[in-house]
Amino acid sequence: VQSWRCRGIASACTATFTVNVQRESVAPTPESTPCPTTGDWPESITQSDGTVYGVVTQAGGGESADGGGSVRVPAGALPGCTAIGVNIGLSGDGTSDMVFNGWSLAGGSYMVGAIDVQTGDVLTSLRLARPANVCVPLPAELRANLVGVNLVRHIGDVVSPLTSSVRVGSSDGMVVCGAVSQLPSTVSAAGPDRVATLPTPTVSVVDVPATGGGAPSYAYVILAIALGLVLLTGIGRIFRIIDSQ
Repeated sequence: VQSWRCRGIASACTATFTVNVQRESVAPTPESTPCPTTGDWPESITQSDGTVYGVVTQAGGGESADGGGSVRVPAGALPGCTAIGVNIGLSGDGTSDMVFNGWSLAGGSYMVGAIDVQTGDVLTSLRLARPANVCVPLPAELRANLVGVNLVRHIGDVVSPLTSSVRVGSSDGMVVCGAVSQLPSTVSAAGPDRVATLPTPTVSVVDVPATGGGAPSYAYVILAIALGLVLLTGIGRIFRIIDSQ
């Protein structure tokens, strides 16, 4: 009781109270910050070695193209408000005529890499929530037969086909495209190893016993056939004469 006052009868008494209630404290809810849109980031960044990376954001996605290849990451592929840079480039031309797991690689191999936009660090393992669309030029040696042509991802000697399609563009010619969910990745155009899929012929060696005789020559065979035809013709004429009598 902070104060009280009373005069005369009890009904004229007044009092002032202060009541303190103890309850669990609740931390204030911070205001949510939306993910930056594409406009809040540059379209590309250049590393010290001159490599240009296209900026990819969670809200707007992003893309990059170089060396005839292209990579397009859709919106919603990155976790949270992460922003990365992506790049694709020809990493080697030694894949021609190489065969792995029944796939014959053609053209060059392309490296799809990624970096952290804020730190510039190279990302060694990033799993995309939505796959990126990666396209590389379709080599001439695969254009004669498009059946089974695919974009493959290879790690060492292990080759994995991707969900792919062959497209004909107005400016970039024929390309083969595939869905890539893991960055970084090395990809190549490939076709089924048609030589390896052919059945191996079985060679059987049969021992022929020696007869002691010789095989007739080609001329004797022809002569025997001709004499047989003449003989058959003569016999036919004899039967016709007998019938006519």
